[in-house]
Amino acid sequence: MRADGEVSQAAVNQPGGRLRAEMRERASRRVGGIEVEIQDTEAVTDTAPDGSFDLLTDAEGPQSVRFRRSRDDIVARLPIDLPSGAELSLRGIRIDDSTGEATVDLQEVAFEGVLDAANCRTERLLVSSRSDEARRSYRFDLHDAWLGDASGRNIACEDLRRDDRLNVRGIVQPDGRIAFGTAERQ
Repeated sequence: MRADGEVSQAAVNQPGGRLRAEMRERASRRVGGIEVEIQDTEAVTDTAPDGSFDLLTDAEGPQSVRFRRSRDDIVARLPIDLPSGAELSLRGIRIDDSTGEATVDLQEVAFEGVLDAANCRTERLLVSSRSDEARRSYRFDLHDAWLGDASGRNIACEDLRRDDRLNVRGIVQPDGRIAFGTAERQ
């Protein structure tokens, strides 16, 4: 996603997507120099001194991000689900030394989607990424989101049609649904 909130064309025109993140550790811990990789891919980098990192990858769908701190050889994993062509931002990643698990405070996702189904009574949409040939659907909750068009006007769920193009942005919830977001019909 660019600074103006739009999904970058580099992410949209390729399979896989972009993973951006920042580490959050206790003040006594260094967060730079931690190796980060999306498992079973060639996407690998190290965190910057401030704990941030940026990965472009061909990976899509359910993935595991692996973190390795070289100073103590601690390895931790974080499961993610990366829609094809999406940008996924992770904020506040923590590594638990005792369990080998990583947790995240906030996951934000942005992608150009296609409407697969709308259930206006329950205020839910099923949206897949425009660049995903498999058309894996992601649940988007409308009850706490804005639904509108490219001119900024509100639109009703009932006005949506299957295969409508939607720019989707929101917060990924622990159960995988996208909430507190926007769905803008193009």
